[in-house]
Amino acid sequence: ADRRGYVVAAGLCGNRIEIEHYRRKALEAFGARSSFVEDRQTSSLYESIRDFEFKPPHFAAQLSVSPGLLEKCIAEIEQIASVEFVAYAGSGVARVFIPADRGTRDLAGAARRIRAIARAARGHMRVVRAPRELTATVAVFDEPNAQAFALMRRLKQSFDPAGIFNPGCFVGGL
Repeated sequence: ADRRGYVVAAGLCGNRIEIEHYRRKALEAFGARSSFVEDRQTSSLYESIRDFEFKPPHFAAQLSVSPGLLEKCIAEIEQIASVEFVAYAGSGVARVFIPADRGTRDLAGAARRIRAIARAARGHMRVVRAPRELTATVAVFDEPNAQAFALMRRLKQSFDPAGIFNPGCFVGGL
């Protein structure tokens, strides 16, 4: 962890020579702050990262962008709101949290700007948790492009021709 509280966790695999090479590279990059876990410890570390949640979030969203643009998007988001986040660099997915004690006066504006940052990176943002008054003004799901929405509509019609499964609860009221 550095001064700002970031932790980088990376899984390494390979033969002994490859693993030692990666360890040396990690030590070069992160220095004495590096620590390594092996064997059974790796599963519990993975599970703690996978299941990590900031509590209680005032606002939570999931951002999905190209992995190469994730760092840039997070940096832009940090400029507009005091956020906490968990990012999965390999997949381009981040969960962004604005804690209740750091709430912004204009939460709807922050949510819209986060969504705009994701869209500018050709990605999207989905609201995971928000106060009721925010969900009345900011859509939970982002709007897909016309071709993707047409496909979603056809799939919904194919699997739910009577329209009885969670009507209106998905993108575009599907």
